[in-house]
Amino acid sequence: MNDEFQLVISTLCQTITIDGEAVDVEIYRGAHDKTWTLELVDAFGNSTIWDDEFDTDSDALKEVLKTIEEEGIEALLGEPSEEQIIDRKLRRLDDIFCSDIAPESAMDAATLEGFFTALILGPYVIPPSQMDLGHVRWQGKCRLRLYGAG
Repeated sequence: MNDEFQLVISTLCQTITIDGEAVDVEIYRGAHDKTWTLELVDAFGNSTIWDDEFDTDSDALKEVLKTIEEEGIEALLGEPSEEQIIDRKLRRLDDIFCSDIAPESAMDAATLEGFFTALILGPYVIPPSQMDLGHVRWQGKCRLRLYGAG
């Protein structure tokens, strides 16, 4: 005797994309069941399963299309996890750094790291008495450049 549950997957399963938002339509039933289950999975992995079951897989697909028409695809989308939000933002930054769309005046990764470090540490004043002026080079009357102590 085979105790393994057998699942029948509908040939009507598909991805529906509207205005850049996509949901995977999953329609399935147990091998010995008469009714079909409808499940949608969004890009964030959130799953929505209909409480009602459907006599045919085409009825389930019609229900999805009707819901999208009446409520919009946004009604079927869940919220991303905090990790997914951070990953998405990092991917966008990576796309900018690794492409030719960044203007010449944009910060490179090393400059950006220094900028973020300064934001985290916060501004503070170093009194002249604590400056190591042995590593200073004057550039004109009013500008100077500090080099790392070493």
